[in-house]
Amino acid sequence: MTVASDGLNAIGPVIKDYYSSGLLKYLRKLPFNIILHFLGLIISRVLSLVFIIILLCIVSKLVFDHRVSIVEFTNYMLGTLIGLFAFSFIGLVFNFIGIKYKSANGITNLFYFIMLFTSDAFYPASSANDFIAGIGNSLPLNPILHILRDEGYYWNLLPWLVIPPVLFYFIFHNIKTNR
Repeated sequence: MTVASDGLNAIGPVIKDYYSSGLLKYLRKLPFNIILHFLGLIISRVLSLVFIIILLCIVSKLVFDHRVSIVEFTNYMLGTLIGLFAFSFIGLVFNFIGIKYKSANGITNLFYFIMLFTSDAFYPASSANDFIAGIGNSLPLNPILHILRDEGYYWNLLPWLVIPPVLFYFIFHNIKTNR
């Protein structure tokens, strides 16, 4: 859930605010590449998540005497990177769709909570009934949890990795705001 929250709420709103306030125009005139600035935002999120993973691995050894294997650690890192990529673009799409209304928090929170309560993040919601399992498995959190938990890879994650970046590209190039 930390990966989902960071992706939805930390990257999309910042880039949308840069765009809607006109700061993006200003940053483009500076002698460094704007892409490097945005990569810095993303890398800072990745580094904080890597720190959290390492801290949790240390706690698991100290408290539970569980030594995290290389395979487990690789799955944690891969799931984190894939999740941050997917949720960042989903957050960007929600925020740039909501730019006209000055807020995207409603749709982002609705998506987040539906995903939270239908996923297997805290309890096995998919075992409640097939309808909830279908919703949870069609959203991106359950497939990412399967990667993190070394339960395999699922094809239903692929649309969440392809459609939001493409959709964001078209929204970003077609949006008109008064700045």
